[in-house]
Amino acid sequence: MHRMNPDRPSRWRAIGRGGRRLALGVLLFVAFVQSGTVVLAWWRGDLTEIGVREAFWLLMLPVLVAVYLRHFSVLRADCDACLPDDTRQPGGPRGP
Repeated sequence: MHRMNPDRPSRWRAIGRGGRRLALGVLLFVAFVQSGTVVLAWWRGDLTEIGVREAFWLLMLPVLVAVYLRHFSVLRADCDACLPDDTRQPGGPRGP
């Protein structure tokens, strides 16, 4: 029987994290599209009456943008995609 080392994350946990991140990204995208649709209708004057649902989506747009910028964009704090000193590959991002 193979024992799992509690200090090392298993492959399944890493896949689970990636799956959760993908699912959250899809949900964020769907919510952003819905919020954008409501905001666009409000901007054009197509909303004759703003109800609770419309007000919710109007107020959610800045929150969704903030979540995207904080957790999914290249502007997040832990993003190292643009670092010039890439130590994972010898010779930088392109290799030797």
